[in-house]
Amino acid sequence: MIPNLNTFLMVYQTRSFNKAAEILFISQSTVSTQIKKLENKLGQPLFVRHKREQVRPTSEGDRLYPQALEIVTKWNDIKNAFTNQLGAKVQIVASHSAAHLIIPDIMPLIDNDQSNISIAVSNSNDILRAILDEKAQIGFVEKTPESRKHCSTTHFQ
Repeated sequence: MIPNLNTFLMVYQTRSFNKAAEILFISQSTVSTQIKKLENKLGQPLFVRHKREQVRPTSEGDRLYPQALEIVTKWNDIKNAFTNQLGAKVQIVASHSAAHLIIPDIMPLIDNDQSNISIAVSNSNDILRAILDEKAQIGFVEKTPESRKHCSTTHFQ
């Protein structure tokens, strides 16, 4: 059920099955299948699909979002507590655009079942907050966050 909730969160955040598939490195049909399974399990549609790529969450989708985010966050906390405690855990957070450009190059280097590295996608301001709160060690953003207080940056060419 956690993969379905992760997929739901990504579709909700991107408003697109195709973009969610790209970011999650799965096919668009897998995204559709996982969302359909979740909708069937809950007995409610979570998104209104349009003929174009853009989708809109239903009121049920809006209601599920904060709960799904909490469940996935708790699950990740549990996994982190049991993940190879000999090595340090590294949380990488990237904005949607940065994830699309950078994460494909990083993914082959990470073995999800064995690695102490996890990757999440969020907006630029939440990434800055995660870095400042020491919940993430690496952050990639494509724009300057609104709050730059106590922020150091490294620019790559």
